[in-house]
Amino acid sequence: MSVDARRAAAGSSGARVAFVHGQSRIAKLVYELQRDARESVLRIGRPPAALISEFDSMERDLLRRGVRFLTLHDRDWLRRSEHLDRTETMIGHGEQVRVATGAPPLRMLLVDDEVAVLPLTTGHDALQLAVVVKGSVLVAAFGQIFDELWRTATPYDEVAVKPGESAEPGEGTAVDRPTEQESSILSMLAAGVTDDGIGRRLGISARTAHRRVRELMERLGARNRFQAGAQAVRLGWL
Repeated sequence: MSVDARRAAAGSSGARVAFVHGQSRIAKLVYELQRDARESVLRIGRPPAALISEFDSMERDLLRRGVRFLTLHDRDWLRRSEHLDRTETMIGHGEQVRVATGAPPLRMLLVDDEVAVLPLTTGHDALQLAVVVKGSVLVAAFGQIFDELWRTATPYDEVAVKPGESAEPGEGTAVDRPTEQESSILSMLAAGVTDDGIGRRLGISARTAHRRVRELMERLGARNRFQAGAQAVRLGWL
């Protein structure tokens, strides 16, 4: 991570909150924070339009390395065919996408449960100011907000989308195959490994491990860890 990115993330004097001014600086910071992600990137909204191709290339590389990308889109974003094409391409590389039932209350980037970036402007393409938050209590609160919005959103493969129309729930119930890391988690679940144990073996926090287990159970429609393992076997995931 560059010096500018580290200073923006932590504040030049070690403060937990910092402000970044200017579209180019915000875009650079957002790019660098995601580029240096080790575990997860949670997003509400989309990257700056001018840098979409650069973001996509970076994301594909990180997905191959096992970093998880969860993106919550609003319905308006999916009304244009080029946005649909991009979304489906990135899903093919492993990104998880859900569609908000209404307009999300904020745009946000959360990296590794450590740093949150919140644009303070409402326009999609005219970002001029963003707040950067670092600190376990504040970032954990933003993580809880994301978790709740994600829980109530509709998985992309259950949404029927056509250019120029709103996204509406459909009949589909397809389940994306797990990434390599998710397969490891499922194998450990089947072996009776606890969330703490999963976290230690994968080198991630217990909180992150718990979240991933919960999300896998939701994707599999499982009420408990045993059912998750059984469903994974039935689907040929294990």
